[in-house]
Amino acid sequence: MNIALLDNSNSKEVILSILNEIDGINHIEQIEDFDNINFDFDIDIIIFDVESKNIEEKIAKIRNLYSTNKNIYLVAASYEINSNLVVQILKEQNVKEFVLKPVVKPILENAIRKIEGIKNNTSLKKANTISVFSNKGGVGKTSLAINTGYELSVLSKGKVCLIDLNYGQSYSFLNIKPKFDPDYIVSNIEKSDEKLFFSLIDRYKDSSFYLFSPSNSLDKVYSEDTLIKTINYFKTFFSYIIIDLPSNVDKKTASLILNSDMTLLVLIYSLASIKNTKQCLEFFENISYNKNKTNLILNRFKEDNSLTIKEIEKELGKEIFNKIPNNYITLNDAIERCMTLNETNPNSNIYKAYKKLASDIMNVDFEDLRNETTIINHGIYNLIRRMGD
Repeated sequence: MNIALLDNSNSKEVILSILNEIDGINHIEQIEDFDNINFDFDIDIIIFDVESKNIEEKIAKIRNLYSTNKNIYLVAASYEINSNLVVQILKEQNVKEFVLKPVVKPILENAIRKIEGIKNNTSLKKANTISVFSNKGGVGKTSLAINTGYELSVLSKGKVCLIDLNYGQSYSFLNIKPKFDPDYIVSNIEKSDEKLFFSLIDRYKDSSFYLFSPSNSLDKVYSEDTLIKTINYFKTFFSYIIIDLPSNVDKKTASLILNSDMTLLVLIYSLASIKNTKQCLEFFENISYNKNKTNLILNRFKEDNSLTIKEIEKELGKEIFNKIPNNYITLNDAIERCMTLNETNPNSNIYKAYKKLASDIMNVDFEDLRNETTIINHGIYNLIRRMGD
């Protein structure tokens, strides 16, 4: 990491001394102003001092820097404990951290490591990311995402987040009202520390199960790059992330699936659903998604169905990973009460099936699933067109 220090206060020598003690810093450049940056070496981070009286001038120069150097991140330092100052400066795209003076090594090193993680994508391996998908609605995808996610939080004793890209249906299911507009969260998420992060997103009751929906209204449309960047940042805080994908088959869906460690592909007992699932498997193959990452979930399973499991597996060329029984009364009771099955009927067969699914997911070796490199195949666009016919 290459650091530039813009600090003309009496704390400059202290910061320099701390930087010299931090492993992984290759070069430290002292600069007098944003207008005098030496670009002969690649700057990763600029540490600068800020105070209320010069805030407007600093912001103008920060914006000018960002317009031409989007890969340089900034750490602001100040003696002022002023919430307005912090909010103003952290609104700027390239200001990632704010530290109070007098600066101490653990705080400054932590800020640098966070930025190092963003630049090197080292944070992407922390959470296991599981997408839930079907190219047709009405198969119980959202109920599966909610109950599987909640059960993962119980069994793993870790924090789990459901990222709802299905227009906030999970919020309706659990009767949760978002605390903040998703635009604000998406714009500011990378500028938050852990405490601020968890104050922004929504928590289900007193559990370790959280929800976030960047698409809780039809007029909120984010690019796949923005969504993936947001999801990747979420990975630094959770043991598992469940993504409830919309049923669209397009480039955005392809990017989100390729960014997932596992995809639960949901189908039900019908010839149409089996046909759609076969198309989804072709879709995954055409975008070069590792076939070992895809797990078939047969929802609304009935023992006396005319189609056998073996016949479905033969048609799809893939084994069923888990079966969720057809227990409409119990599931509908949980939906009407805006609760999870764990809370409403933990003795039911459908709850036990979700518990088994969560347990099976936890026993998957995700490192093995990551081994295969994925490359988007240009054939995706032809496949998308055919599936829309």
